[in-house]
Amino acid sequence: MIGGIGPSSQGDGLGQMGILTIGVPDAEHALELVEALEDRWACCASDPAEPPMAVVFLSPDNVSDFAHLLRRVQGWLTERSLGAIAFELHGLGHIHGRPAS
Repeated sequence: MIGGIGPSSQGDGLGQMGILTIGVPDAEHALELVEALEDRWACCASDPAEPPMAVVFLSPDNVSDFAHLLRRVQGWLTERSLGAIAFELHGLGHIHGRPAS
């Protein structure tokens, strides 16, 4: 799970979700991840001139959908044996996995 997500003293948290970015090794992986997710979430790949990432637009009303999204991304990563990738939501980040050796 992404560190730091949840209610805070300012009231931000899952109820204000907006955009999750998922940094991946290259543009091809970004496109593959978008294809794997677009059946359920609005998403797109970053511009080829930008660092490679998938961008997922999240519903502020469905916390269980967010958990399902993270499980789906984790399964996608496992299938490809990718090294560490970065998630970011509301400026809070989390590294998943270990750097490739």
